[in-house]
Amino acid sequence: MSEVWTAEGAQKVLSGLGIEQVEDAWRPGFPGALVNDRGDRQVVRIEIPEWDRAIYLKRWRFPPGSPSRWLPGKNALRNRGASEFRNLKDLFGFGIKVPAPLFFGEERGLFGPVASILGLEDLAGYDCSLDWGKEHPEALGAVGRGVGKILGTLHAAGIYHRSPGLKHFYLDPSDPDAPFAMIDVPRLDRVAPGTTVKATPGKDVPCPERDLSKTLLAFRGAFLESDSLESAFWDAYLSAVDRVDDADSLREAVEEWVSYRKSDREKRSTRKA
Repeated sequence: MSEVWTAEGAQKVLSGLGIEQVEDAWRPGFPGALVNDRGDRQVVRIEIPEWDRAIYLKRWRFPPGSPSRWLPGKNALRNRGASEFRNLKDLFGFGIKVPAPLFFGEERGLFGPVASILGLEDLAGYDCSLDWGKEHPEALGAVGRGVGKILGTLHAAGIYHRSPGLKHFYLDPSDPDAPFAMIDVPRLDRVAPGTTVKATPGKDVPCPERDLSKTLLAFRGAFLESDSLESAFWDAYLSAVDRVDDADSLREAVEEWVSYRKSDREKRSTRKA
């Protein structure tokens, strides 16, 4: 069974791509340029002169003949497309700018999806915060504020980002202090309001310490001078999540996680060498 949902006005996009069912996204001669290829997961950028902007097509499937099509398991991979589709809608509801989903479809087998497609609008006019920050080191505070506000908004809603790297945050170069956008959100963790999660360094549980330590390591790995960035980040984050009263204790806990992560990475690197 193959089903495709479309946003209002997106039917012409599907018609232009020749997609009537999910499997059509893999037909020979499918338009666009492959910009990310992880084997079973691919991202295709498509530009057609008649459209106002480019779109990105995310497609995933178990290849025809793969035993996984008829066996249970791999639920995280099976539901990756549906998860990102849901997350995009939720983030939009929180006022976070994300690529608008144009269409989503799944082909379902006996034990769940065996293929999915997700069409997204291009974030026209936005640049990756990592690339922009390296070109404008004098204005890194804008990067800190933008990332901090998004993470604070998520955490206040009980949502945690497993991979909050700078490559996922985008800004408007004409106004770096305008609200940031976020891309690539197939994996977000949700914690029910009022739930207490034991935050232990090294345990990958959804909690502020996990996300914030990963973010600080991303800052420090990307930029030689990150003081102004981190100061702006903390101000924006604490304001959005309303944790000003225990700011010092939170910072101390996050730095403990940072130290643990750095040590763990060094140990793994040594073992590999």
